[in-house]
Amino acid sequence: MIIQDASLVDVSHVIATVHPVMAALSQGVPITLLMDLADPLGPDSRTVLATEVADLGWLRDLAFPAAGTDAAAAVSDRATG
Repeated sequence: MIIQDASLVDVSHVIATVHPVMAALSQGVPITLLMDLADPLGPDSRTVLATEVADLGWLRDLAFPAAGTDAAAAVSDRATG
């Protein structure tokens, strides 16, 4: 509840509804990806690929889901070279 002009306003329906963008962000989807997907012309892939350093950690985590454990760390180190 929020007090507005000395009266209570029920905002639970707003809080209970999670916007799909917020749900995606909470799942770990990068906001930059969402922004690229929202652009009608799409991302400027040539510039992105030429200027950004690739972070393939997500691929290792996908291939080796237990990367947080010591045993999996040795495997993921071998997998990433």
